[in-house]
Amino acid sequence: MRSSLDFKMRLFRIDQMIHDNGSVCFEKLQQALGCSAPTLKRDLRYLRDVLHAPIVYSRATHGYSYENGASPRLPKAWYSPMELFTLLTTLDLFERVESEENGLLCGEMSAMKSRLLSLVQDDKLPARELRKRFRVLRPMSGVYENPFFEVIGRAVAQHKRLQIVYFSKSRATENLREVSPMRLVNYKNRWYLDAWCHASDALKTFNLDNVRVAQMLQKRCKAVAMRDVEKTLDSTYGLFSRGVAQLAVIEIDSAMGAYVKDEIWHVNQKLERHTDGSLTLQVPYAQETELIGQILRLGAHARVVSPPGLRRGVQMALREMLAVYGLRPVIRIPAS
Repeated sequence: MRSSLDFKMRLFRIDQMIHDNGSVCFEKLQQALGCSAPTLKRDLRYLRDVLHAPIVYSRATHGYSYENGASPRLPKAWYSPMELFTLLTTLDLFERVESEENGLLCGEMSAMKSRLLSLVQDDKLPARELRKRFRVLRPMSGVYENPFFEVIGRAVAQHKRLQIVYFSKSRATENLREVSPMRLVNYKNRWYLDAWCHASDALKTFNLDNVRVAQMLQKRCKAVAMRDVEKTLDSTYGLFSRGVAQLAVIEIDSAMGAYVKDEIWHVNQKLERHTDGSLTLQVPYAQETELIGQILRLGAHARVVSPPGLRRGVQMALREMLAVYGLRPVIRIPAS
């Protein structure tokens, strides 16, 4: 996918620069793309001859522009869903870094993202709405391979229903379902489909790894407001799990503070940084299982302040770990 994505990204960047500047010289295009002069010439020919973009060269401005101020669009579905998610995730990371550093590229990154989305969006689904349907809670690592990712991603982008065969681990059965896909969410390197299940008549989350068959239908998706999707399903991911949230207060020493300060355990977390480099982290949670795992990975560098139930959960997990290795807890008696 890499060479194809590089080629498409160059064409997209040429189109973006001409749209933004009106006229762009050859040297500026070459510098922005970081490619050789022959490569840029081939790309310009491809845009003109294959994609029929009305690119003209002006001797007066010594630049390339669209003829008569035209505003053409690259072909619909120019990027595959996987390529689109790769690009959007990259742009998201740039936006985060730039916003934290009060950078100057935020506007450009946002404009690029909107234009990327315009390449796959359905005419009845605005780009701003489509952006909400691609969500990465934690950046991906490694390569994700799923034979149905492309068709599911395209159905999300085009707001079309899917017919899927889904394996239920709890029942150990496969069921045929018709769903209206709402959004794709990447959480801890796994992809999930949030969708309206027409059999259950409710919003559900489906793990893409458990999808056995997926086919896009021509029927439009059921209309469900994204705020209702977020309200119902945001709680299904990790620390967001369903139920009435409690608030964990965790102290993290300076040895791990430098690493944890940039981590997002929950979108509504609060982080207090201390002068010695230590942190106090407040994290809403409902089910403590994953939170305990997060705490234990920090070892002796993290201490649960409250609530007492979470402290007991961590203590119990530690006792069970010690028992696995045939060890007993060490009880320290304070000096009198």
